[in-house]
Amino acid sequence: MKTVGIISEFNPFHNGHKYLIDTVKEKLNPDAIIILMSGNFVQRGEPSIIDKWTRSKVALLNGANLVLELPLPYSTQNADMFSKGAVYIFNKLNINYLCFGSETKDLDFLISVRDYIYTQEFKDNFSKYLNSGNSYPKSYDLSLKKHFNSDKLLKSNNILGLEYLKKLKDFNSNIIPYNIKRVGSDYKSTNIKGKYSSATALRKSLNQSHTSNIVESVPKESLLEINNFYDNYSRFNNLGLYFSSIKHIIIQKGPGYLEKIYDVSEGLHNRIYELIDSSTSIDDFIKNVSTKRYTYSKISRILNNILLDLRKDFYDNINIEDLSYLRVLSSDNKGFDFMKNNQSYHFISKYSDYKKINKSNTDTLVFNKTKKAGDIYFSSLMNTSFMNSEFTNNPYIKI
Repeated sequence: MKTVGIISEFNPFHNGHKYLIDTVKEKLNPDAIIILMSGNFVQRGEPSIIDKWTRSKVALLNGANLVLELPLPYSTQNADMFSKGAVYIFNKLNINYLCFGSETKDLDFLISVRDYIYTQEFKDNFSKYLNSGNSYPKSYDLSLKKHFNSDKLLKSNNILGLEYLKKLKDFNSNIIPYNIKRVGSDYKSTNIKGKYSSATALRKSLNQSHTSNIVESVPKESLLEINNFYDNYSRFNNLGLYFSSIKHIIIQKGPGYLEKIYDVSEGLHNRIYELIDSSTSIDDFIKNVSTKRYTYSKISRILNNILLDLRKDFYDNINIEDLSYLRVLSSDNKGFDFMKNNQSYHFISKYSDYKKINKSNTDTLVFNKTKKAGDIYFSSLMNTSFMNSEFTNNPYIKI
């Protein structure tokens, strides 16, 4: 069975995502396209604008055969952790190709950049820039520019692509990387631009209740589900809806607790605690805490970690190698054939499936944290009946 894996967020699913899937089908002609998708909270450090069940349904209706959830501990963290969890899972699933979008179409160039990152020259330059007070991304950028003459190298998709290539090397994987040049506006563009608008621009428009602006930029199935979501909840999800909750946690638990949160280091817990008093919104708070060393995205992820109680000791007690199950979000017959013939994981469709497996400590910790994250996600949207979404939602099945 020839399989292609795609690591995604689909937040929300737009025409660029459809282009990626359609191009995979045209160029590689796979038997099955397997999606590993972030759940209700994503790598940017925020809740997904619509829930994971809805996003996975749209992906299946637009060419995917199976959508599996990238476990919460990995889907919510930086590019290194995000790619580690995703590539490890695909490697264990024996996927043939890992396909990703990138700003450059030259895969050999990306591989040469990946290989340079392992050199002592790069490591020395990176340490020098980091120790000078630059952020991790800035130090990365400056170190690569010492060797590569390209201002366009460290675009968002290229960065993730490089991380995927690094993890394939680290795991000595037989998966073949395959990149497709990104079409349309820049990943960080905040303006709607016709057929190929960025997910950032789409989220901005939706959070301003401008649903009519996105019609040209998303497939009809995505537009329908986006509108249905809004009809059900009268809003779209974003981290700003949790500002009061995050503020209460910070005030109540104090710097000692904040120091235990994953990715908090070097006195950042005191800065977070001190600046909560003068911040009037989540965006204001993140900007106040951000510095030359700590980027907006890093602070956003930390606040998301506070909201979900993702502490350092939680990460100390889990191991991706011990995870024995994956959550199925949607599937068609080809997806079921893939799961039937793959013994690498238990594929969980409902809570009763999870109860039957012999669980590792990692399984238990990840499942319980994901269940609570689901409750938190829907608590901002519903006045009642928001608990136990992990138990009550079932995968979308296309026969």
